[in-house]
Amino acid sequence: MTLEALLATLFPPTVVVEAAGPDDADESQLTREESAWLPPMAPIRRREFTLGRNAARHALRRLGIPAATIGRHPEDRDPVWPAGVVGSISHSHGVAAAACAPADRVLGIGLDLERAGPLGDDLVAEICRPDELAHLRELAPHPVDWPKQLFTIKEAAYKAWFPRTRTPLEFHAMRVSLDPVTRCFSASVQHAATARLGEAPWVLEGRFGWNEEVLVAGAVLHRTD
Repeated sequence: MTLEALLATLFPPTVVVEAAGPDDADESQLTREESAWLPPMAPIRRREFTLGRNAARHALRRLGIPAATIGRHPEDRDPVWPAGVVGSISHSHGVAAAACAPADRVLGIGLDLERAGPLGDDLVAEICRPDELAHLRELAPHPVDWPKQLFTIKEAAYKAWFPRTRTPLEFHAMRVSLDPVTRCFSASVQHAATARLGEAPWVLEGRFGWNEEVLVAGAVLHRTD
């Protein structure tokens, strides 16, 4: 399955997703403000930044929003989307994609993609809670790596969570339940910082997938009343 086909499986129809193509490495497509952020970047980072921002603009155009700067938060440097839009950008080793949606339809979205390969034993315990690891061991062998897939899910869920709350989370502060058959997941925040969101119940859920080259996950932040 191609990356484009994988990305199309991750979100509901209200969310637009675009994979960056070779032409999106062209820095001349960046806005003046975005171009001003390039000089301190290493060449690889510079290319991935350009790919991600240009993919984001393609996604915005599909929402009917003309070309605009995708800003950077002054403290954390995560993307700042135009008013009325929520979105997410992800890149890994030369591959990039972006997703966005109207802010009146969902509270937040998160997209993550990672190159295929094992997570690494030194990181597994940092990323996965003991109960999550126990569940992963019960699953049928994954064509890539279950802990790495869980990492993509937590990254996507965090990207949906953080712009709304500005509340950092450790990996163990999020508990993920996943279904390998439907490729769906839900994530709950095990953290006192949920008080920042008030009393309303908040739900992070989404889908994941993979091919021989990449692992992907997409999360949507909902509020249920």
